[in-house]
Amino acid sequence: MVIKTSYYGQLHDIKDKHPDWFLVSISGWIPDEIKAQMDSHNQSLAPSKDIYDEYESDKDWRKYTKRFKDERLSKVDFLEKLEQWEEKANKIGKNIDTIVLFCYEGIGEFCHRHIVAEAIENEFKTTVNEYNYENYKKVDYKLQSVSTDFLF
Repeated sequence: MVIKTSYYGQLHDIKDKHPDWFLVSISGWIPDEIKAQMDSHNQSLAPSKDIYDEYESDKDWRKYTKRFKDERLSKVDFLEKLEQWEEKANKIGKNIDTIVLFCYEGIGEFCHRHIVAEAIENEFKTTVNEYNYENYKKVDYKLQSVSTDFLF
């Protein structure tokens, strides 16, 4: 199984070239014209409105990343997600060999799908690449803990 990430702007290219891939929206909401083209919509892998709104007001990606990991991803059982996607794929007659996780932000923009990809990579010891950008240099969203030893 291969898991990739992408953004809605790539949807038509992916559907044209890879109609058998399983397409999963991980955004909080989906434009109406795209909804029917997604095989699954998983809001549990999207930031809450509160997390999103806070990021829009302060653009602090470190705070956003910490909140998103703590409040959303820490509650996700990725093995269970894979099983749900496989069950859904079987129902609609698709295979689960390649899964693509979609959201809004274009390539090079800060986006939660890359944080989700990192979590999947850590969980399953695999690599999750951006569709059409396999050599894309990913941002490291791991939050480094800062030593406070110097305070004492």
